[in-house]
Amino acid sequence: MRLVLPALVLAVLLSLAPDPAHAELTSMVTPRRLIGVAFLGSSAVLAQRGFDLQDEADDFYASYKQASDPSEIEKLYQRTTNRDVKSQVSWALAAAFGVTGVRLLLTGAPEKPAMQVGSSDESAVARRSWRDGIRWLPTIEPGRLSLRVERSLF
Repeated sequence: MRLVLPALVLAVLLSLAPDPAHAELTSMVTPRRLIGVAFLGSSAVLAQRGFDLQDEADDFYASYKQASDPSEIEKLYQRTTNRDVKSQVSWALAAAFGVTGVRLLLTGAPEKPAMQVGSSDESAVARRSWRDGIRWLPTIEPGRLSLRVERSLF
């Protein structure tokens, strides 16, 4: 058995490390963690599918080596290449999903903005949002619809 499933189980168990004894289930199970687990599950499925596709590619390659008909040789070579590329793409997506899932599980929720800015909340006033200074420029031309996003660097 490959190490995909045990790694997934270990990551989930580490992310759900118990809080103090009085912590409620709702503090442990958050939408962010559920999405993280979904990403990790998808990563495991994609990784397993990548291994399956690699095994199919190996089988097609073995048949390719033994084939004698030129048309069959070409068909088996194309199938081998196809499965090999698909397995690599599946592994790349599995890695991306896995990193995203772990990041969602291990990091906290983003800081919520204050409902109102008053004299007691100077930190919200002093902090500048990354959205400040962004301009959206929609353009409609014959045969084309575009949206240009601009932001000044200084």
